[in-house]
Amino acid sequence: MNTASRLVGATIAITAPYYFYNASRSISSVPTSDMRTGAAPSSFLKSKTHLAVVNPRDHRGLTDSRSITFKLPPSRRSWSDEQILATFVQGYFGGWVFTPERRLLGLVDCLLRRQLVGFSAIQDDPQHGQIWSCNDLSQSKLPSLHSTLFGAFRVVDYHIPTTTNTAQDPGLSDETGYVDFAFGSDTSYFSGFHRFSIHRDRLSDSTAHSSSETVTITNSCVACNPSSNTLVGLDRFRAFHEFYAMLLFREGVARVMSV
Repeated sequence: MNTASRLVGATIAITAPYYFYNASRSISSVPTSDMRTGAAPSSFLKSKTHLAVVNPRDHRGLTDSRSITFKLPPSRRSWSDEQILATFVQGYFGGWVFTPERRLLGLVDCLLRRQLVGFSAIQDDPQHGQIWSCNDLSQSKLPSLHSTLFGAFRVVDYHIPTTTNTAQDPGLSDETGYVDFAFGSDTSYFSGFHRFSIHRDRLSDSTAHSSSETVTITNSCVACNPSSNTLVGLDRFRAFHEFYAMLLFREGVARVMSV
């Protein structure tokens, strides 16, 4: 074993317990018993992100979904849907659980000097935002449309209730806000997207602009082979994906629930 390998091994041995301790602590307030899991809703697969961007040939794909309904802490009840989604995104991509992947993506960028995400329906533009630091993830505003997180996740659509920034997908209620992060490429053998959505009922017709303290946050995901209508290879990592996605989801929710 050479010196470099020994240094890498020693670094992992030293940092792994610290990472696992902090990652476990960051999600401890959101037990899996509070979650609901299942198939992604039909509106998700009928969305323009799915049919026009990541899977234009409508190939078969693997989907999953997880959600939780909870009461917002008093300090969050006046927040807009965008603030809640932005805080969730901050916890999901900027938290402890995502740290190893974030570091790996940074290393890949240094070695390859190119992004890992791109779609024919979206023209690459140097003006589109590039987010490489957790400090650039706002707690009040979602990343801008077509911006890219850590070289691998691109914002391809979003909708916030009462705004007209994008056309909302059919099949969703008027009170559902969402943001779509796509990954991979429609010209490769792997692509998909995550949709983070929030729903809260309005209190009454007389308080149409008042928000309920109870919200439902959902993360739906699809992965496919846009070049070939097959699931071969995709199902190999399904168990790991669902486990990892649940950890990320819990940290995103924990960030929203924190006082």
